[in-house]
Amino acid sequence: MAALDPEQAPVVVIANRGLAVRIEDGHLSTEERAREAKFIRQEDRQRFRTTHFLKRRVCAAFTGIQPERMNFGTGWNNKPYLKEFTGLFAFNLSHSGEWGGIAAAKANALGFDVQAAIELADFPMSEIMHPLDCIRANSPASAALVWAVKEAVTKANGIGLGYALKKLCIKRTSDDAVKSVQLLGQQWFVRHGLLADGSAIAVAMNTWVQMEKIQLLEVKF
Repeated sequence: MAALDPEQAPVVVIANRGLAVRIEDGHLSTEERAREAKFIRQEDRQRFRTTHFLKRRVCAAFTGIQPERMNFGTGWNNKPYLKEFTGLFAFNLSHSGEWGGIAAAKANALGFDVQAAIELADFPMSEIMHPLDCIRANSPASAALVWAVKEAVTKANGIGLGYALKKLCIKRTSDDAVKSVQLLGQQWFVRHGLLADGSAIAVAMNTWVQMEKIQLLEVKF
């Protein structure tokens, strides 16, 4: 992760799931390999391996802790944390379609989602869309974008996957690439974008100033 500069955080690091074939078992913990083995489909195993490899590398860049010495847990709010580090640091993982990735920042809260393009016939419009959403799900890419923005907010808050996404209203801001979403009385800002294959990515944080600093890095192989 030589190109990663934690002082210019937040960052999003993504990689195609094909990276998994180059990741040796030793880069994952015993527990992570056991979780990986439970997936039936090869593409699921590849996404998992790629994402958790990136997790250890990015967390090492931020904390200085060696990847092989890391132990991870999940807090009361369903957010992941690094047990060996108590400083200001937040990270979040996501994988979908061809991609796996992590967002990380020197912050107290952060949510990240990557979502493959969704065919409109498969998009649960009534369960996801708010009547006043400023992004309309009228294409596979825009449907993925709506989904990613709302998922990023729920993950930043830690409320969990059971929250009704149709309650969240996506609003415009002065920056076309940043939206505002209120969740349980708290305002979140979400920077979003589309990858070349139509997949959507979104990062949610509770401060506007952080939105201007987000870097996107793709691991090439």
